[in-house]
Amino acid sequence: MLPELNLNLGHFFLVVPMYNLLIGLGMVCAFLLWTRLTAKSFRPPGHHDRLTFVMGAAIIFGFAGAAVFDSLVHARPLSFGGLTFYGGLLAGGLSFCFLYLLLLSRQYLLEDIELIAPCLVIAHGFGRIGCFLAGCCYGSPVAWGGVLFPAGSPPFLHHGGPVLPTQLFEAGFLFLLVGWLLRRPGANAARYLFAYGLFRFLMEFFRGDVRGAGIGVFSPSQVMALAMIALAVVLLRLSPAGENEYQGPG
Repeated sequence: MLPELNLNLGHFFLVVPMYNLLIGLGMVCAFLLWTRLTAKSFRPPGHHDRLTFVMGAAIIFGFAGAAVFDSLVHARPLSFGGLTFYGGLLAGGLSFCFLYLLLLSRQYLLEDIELIAPCLVIAHGFGRIGCFLAGCCYGSPVAWGGVLFPAGSPPFLHHGGPVLPTQLFEAGFLFLLVGWLLRRPGANAARYLFAYGLFRFLMEFFRGDVRGAGIGVFSPSQVMALAMIALAVVLLRLSPAGENEYQGPG
């Protein structure tokens, strides 16, 4: 756990929140991947410029949605210090589709979503590493094979012993997933939604932090995971494998 990076720059001292740093690093990697993938796609003049604007706006709405969803699920004051991925995905996804249909030709919508999916996954993976460094989104207590967070950290205060590093499990899965999406293009959005939805649904059984009030025995994240799987089935019908214009890295 390393919530902050303290830098002594001579005349002043800089404190860098590691969670924010990893989020920023993930966004940079996502942007670099995005530029590589779009270089292989063909769109009308001005399309990519407008699409970049739409994506930027969707990211802003996504962060806002992540903060609002976190506040609602955990019944705490609204703060950008706490973010919930599903809230960001929902708000960002809806705003992206709305602005896209408003400013761009709908004929490229599914194709552009296919290109965006791996970029979202790689950013999400770095975000989960940030969660580990910040000491949030931790797993259940275990007798062996866990990580002992420092005294005073949320996992230690909650359980007082080693916990499963579910953040790192999820980060590893996401990096493997982005590799799979890039190596075998086709129906990327649907495969991401299905694979991550299934993984997250199962991973919730091993989470040890406060999960919020869900529906019956399912946590809010499990309900959202099931919705992702259902949406994946719909997208698979709309976007058959093999439609992508790019053929993976190389």
